[in-house]
Parts: sequence; C-alpha cells; structure tokens
Amino acid sequence: MQDLAEKCEALKSVLPLLPIHLDLISRVASALGNVWESEPSVLDEPPPPRLLTPDMFCQCRCSVCPYRDECKEESWVLLERTMRRAYRLDDIVDAMVNIAARGPASRRCMAAVYWEYVDPWERWNPDTREAWALEGLQYMAESIRGPLFPFQGRQDRLAERRSRDEEIVRLRAEGLSHRKIAKAVGCSKLAVGAVLSGKRVKDGALVER
Repeated sequence: MQDLAEKCEALKSVLPLLPIHLDLISRVASALGNVWESEPSVLDEPPPPRLLTPDMFCQCRCSVCPYRDECKEESWVLLERTMRRAYRLDDIVDAMVNIAARGPASRRCMAAVYWEYVDPWERWNPDTREAWALEGLQYMAESIRGPLFPFQGRQDRLAERRSRDEEIVRLRAEGLSHRKIAKAVGCSKLAVGAVLSGKRVKDGALVER
C-alpha cells in the first residue's frame, strides 16, 4: 500500500504535466486561475503561465472526430488522453482547486505547489515557497483517494512494455488463455492478442504495425 511520502513523490513527478493538461481541456482560467493570482508576491505581477494553445472546442475524441485528418494537435491530444488517465490529472486539478477554496492559508500552499513544481518561479516568496509547497503536497496526497503513479519517461515506458510483452508470450507458452493472461499482466485481452499476433491496437481494433 502506498504511504504518504510515496504519494507526495509521485505528485512531484506528475505536477509538471499540468500546464499541457489544463491547456488542452481549456480549464486554466476556471480551475487554477485563482490559485496563481490571489496570493501576494515579491513582485507586482506573476508571469503568465507558459502553456500551449489548443482548439478550445476539442472533445479529445479523435477516433470519431470529422476533423481528425486536418487536426494538427492530434498527437498532443492523444498523448494528453493517455497521461490524463495514467496519472489521474483531473483528480490532481480537483484537489488543488478544492484545497485552495478552504481559505487564505490553503490558497497560499497551492500557489506554492504551482510555482515550485508545476511552473518553477524562484522569485516567488523564495524564503518560504518550498516549505509551503511541501505542506501543500501533503494536503493533496491526503485528499486524493487511492494510489498515484510517478511519471515515467519514454525509455522507462518502453522497457516496461517490453517486459510486459515478454511475460505475455511466456504465459501463452504455458497454455494460459487470453483472458487469464490479461488479468495476470494488467492489460486488455485485445492488447494480449496484439502482442501474440505481432499487430497493434488502434481505435479498439487490431491493425498491422
């Protein structure tokens, strides 16, 4: 079972993903705007968050989108959908917003979390920012139910995928069914079929690599 310290470390690794996530689902102003603007700063005004500029009407449903072939943001949208599920980004955003709504002290902690881990800004309350951010991380870890997974870079994901695929092949050689293999390695039966057939999964179907 994941303890509080492990959860906080997972949060630290995932928080830098929030700008892309918030930008793609057009929630910056309504979700975290009050967090990064409300607290007094050592400067007159905080710098604007560095974010991308997606289509604000995108529903992140690429497989059925009539503009899919013309969409320049499709790869970003697909990546965001994967990160959103894997790292529980919606739950993290909701936690920050709900904690910030508790009062001035909590808003200060969430602002510190933002400027320490999401979009580092060393001139924002340099003497107390780190301590406030650590306090904010603990609030978040306590308020988000269930485990949080640390961010994995591309090489980590590829190594994990190779290990999973090798395990699928081994279990199939032992005579296990697709259903039992999927349950053992934690993936779908379709993914098992893809590995064993040398194909890949796209839009819920097996296609050639």
